[in-house]
Amino acid sequence: MTTLSLRLSLAGAQGRTDTKEAFWYEYVRLSGYESSRLDESHPDFLEGHVFSSFQARLNRAVKRHFSDTHWKEFRESPALIDPDIQRLTLRVVRVEYSSLDVLIEILGLNNGALLPLVAAALEIYAPEELSGALPGSHVAFRSSVRFVDWPKEAHPIKEALVPAPPNALLEANGPLGSLRRIWQIANLSLLLPVLLSLGVLYLTFASLGENEKEIAREREHLRNQASMLINATIERNKVLESTLKDVLGSASQVIREAHRFESEIMKERATSRKSLSDEATIPR
Repeated sequence: MTTLSLRLSLAGAQGRTDTKEAFWYEYVRLSGYESSRLDESHPDFLEGHVFSSFQARLNRAVKRHFSDTHWKEFRESPALIDPDIQRLTLRVVRVEYSSLDVLIEILGLNNGALLPLVAAALEIYAPEELSGALPGSHVAFRSSVRFVDWPKEAHPIKEALVPAPPNALLEANGPLGSLRRIWQIANLSLLLPVLLSLGVLYLTFASLGENEKEIAREREHLRNQASMLINATIERNKVLESTLKDVLGSASQVIREAHRFESEIMKERATSRKSLSDEATIPR
């Protein structure tokens, strides 16, 4: 059994966090956590999540870590083979406060060479798993790990590490620092396609924006053309209406003249018939 201390500090803390009440007060402030029940905002209630939900999530995350394809070269190393890795158990035994200091026992691990890797995995996954285990919105944590005791039967990763004390394995320039860098590179390799996809989406949306502007310009142009055509049609209709009125007026005048002319002819015919009739009745 090995014991290590996992320190988790609130990234955005503005006040003191060196007591239980002060730490959880800052957490509630940062997370915006509110409960209608007074006991659910009490420091003891929130601390209870560290022993229950956080412990369970941390165990799952670390075991998943050792089955992940990013660590293939470590899993296949003869020095690191441990058939009982799934029996690894992490148990929260005590919580102290300077920030949040969680004392964790590592149980069921037969291969001591894996202890620094487990410690590195704890440091990597603990902030996210603690944030997910606690009520309220996501809060950022910073983590650091140090061994409280180191079993005599534990074997170093390489012979060159024999003189190194346990916590030196976790330094930035040590082998676990390299392990963290590999983890960061592996995650960066996943980020690159995402960034490229975002770039393609940005260019696509920018192109769509330009197309929309072009379509809007074409629509405005068509609207202006339609307006000009409608105005021209209205003007032409006015001219046709005026011409038609003139034509109708002229036709009406012609008709009136024709009726008058016909009336005069009828009168002349009547006068002629009367004259002929009068001449016929005069005795000769």
